[in-house]
Amino acid sequence: MAYETELNKNKYFSIVVTWLCDHFQFDNIVETGTFMGTGSTTVFARTGIKTTTIECNKTRADEATKNLQKFPNVTVIHGLSMDRKGSIEFMLQNNHEYPFGVQHDVRDLSQERDFYVREINVECPTENVLPLLISNDQEQLIFLDSAGGMGFYEFKEGVMALQGEHLKKKTVIFDDVNHIKHYRSVKLLEDAGYCVNYDWNLRFAWCKL
Repeated sequence: MAYETELNKNKYFSIVVTWLCDHFQFDNIVETGTFMGTGSTTVFARTGIKTTTIECNKTRADEATKNLQKFPNVTVIHGLSMDRKGSIEFMLQNNHEYPFGVQHDVRDLSQERDFYVREINVECPTENVLPLLISNDQEQLIFLDSAGGMGFYEFKEGVMALQGEHLKKKTVIFDDVNHIKHYRSVKLLEDAGYCVNYDWNLRFAWCKL
């Protein structure tokens, strides 16, 4: 289904973010997958809330830093959201069979694995940044939009591994829920009895944990 690539052009996304921020009064926002910083990151920046965004590609991280320099509340971190070894192992061993209609970036399974591994197998000064930023009792909005192949790993091992009292303080927005990136993430929550809210064209979803 076609949709705007950059979420700052998606009016419904901006409305949802504004409502969530007003309702839950977040201490800060954590984002994975900055890209150039002109999409979802800009939406978060405009809230005025302290935002930390993680990008593993140095060229993109540097460009995002330039694009976001007018927002003093935003910090761009050049690093891997999760541990490199675990992320690559997850992608190489992912044999999950997705239903018809779930989007893929590459149709051939072996080529798809190689494609996703190349996305994150880059030089980074730090890794496992996401758990470091969210392992706390702060009320946080977490936006997950890293490389497609590691979306579920990021959610399951980074977010759902939090201690119970910490987990209850988190609200998560998932980008690309009709894609292998987060199809399993939202299904895991629904199977566990959580209320998952979807946007009208299944681009993104959000859930208070």
